[in-house]
Order: sequence, then structure tokens, then C-alpha cells
Amino acid sequence: MKIFKKINKGLVLTVIVLTILVVYLICVEVKRNNEKPNIESACKDYIETINEFAVIPKDYQKIYTLANTGGIENFEKIKDNVNKSINRSNG
Repeated sequence: MKIFKKINKGLVLTVIVLTILVVYLICVEVKRNNEKPNIESACKDYIETINEFAVIPKDYQKIYTLANTGGIENFEKIKDNVNKSINRSNG
């Protein structure tokens, strides 16, 4: 009889723990799904910005050409765009 009482307590405790675990996992999944569009948007913006400036044009691949043609402003534009996309995804 004592064994039966101990098994019931363990069974009840197991059911309670599993219920709490399932509720927790469902809440986490709901929060994750709510944030998914924001994360996708931030990633797409970042990838678009990086793809735009990932390859330096052939004219600017040499330092002296870059300095002589005023290409440094182009790099400032790249820096500003990347910073904007990073700040947008953080804020």
C-alpha cells in the first residue's frame, strides 16, 4: 500500500512538470513566431546592403586610384548605409 502512494505522488509530480514544460515551450514558440518577421526584415536589409557594396568596383581596387578619383566618399556612403542597417536591426 505504501508503494502505491509513493508511485501516485511521483506520477502526479511528473504530470505537473510535463504540463509546465509544455506550457513554457508553447509560450516560447509564440514569442519566437511573433519576432520572426522583424528578424527576417533585418536580415534582408543587411544582406541587401552588404550585397550592394560587397565587391569594390574595378576602378577602385587600387589605393592610388581610389584616392585620386575621390572614391573615399563612396566608402563613407558604404559605412553610413551599413551603420543604418545595423542600428535599424538593433532598435
